[in-house]
Amino acid sequence: KVIPARIPREVYRALEDIVGLDFITEDRAVIETYSKFSVDCPGFLKKHARDPSNIPACVVLPATTEEVQAICRAASRYGIKLNPFTNGQFLLAAQTTGDPTICVHVSRMNRVRIDEDTMSARLGAYADYGQLQAEAMKKGLWNGGTPLATTLCKLSSQSAFVGIWQTDHKYGTLSRNIISIHVVMPDGEILE
Repeated sequence: KVIPARIPREVYRALEDIVGLDFITEDRAVIETYSKFSVDCPGFLKKHARDPSNIPACVVLPATTEEVQAICRAASRYGIKLNPFTNGQFLLAAQTTGDPTICVHVSRMNRVRIDEDTMSARLGAYADYGQLQAEAMKKGLWNGGTPLATTLCKLSSQSAFVGIWQTDHKYGTLSRNIISIHVVMPDGEILE
């Protein structure tokens, strides 16, 4: 039997206080879905070998940058590793090395705001190209091209890997058009 690592109860309660009871879980069926792949080995092979190192201790779903900051500060205070997660597009998840790890799934952070005056968009970490295109079209704008899998491709994942999709080099819509990125650092500070 594969037994994943657990985080201390006081850490779990601190995370509950940040995001609420409905947006944190250590349910085995849920945490297993975040352990399919790891950097060096497919998760199912690790499970076959009874190696729980790529199964997070819990999954937490923040809705705001402030909640992400609070999660990072709590994890740092208790010395627990974080694994940020969008949609597993690259078929990878950070390896947990057997230590308890908090998986921070940003699926609730999916807002898209279009500024017609500056012809720019402000996107949440889980926003995708389908949302961006739909919001741009509502304002009579076009974002220059989207990948084939518009709702699969999360812009935060794409920007982390310098826009790997078929229209980036033709239209320059990601790698040459990012105005700024706000990143929450492990200590909870913002890097812009």
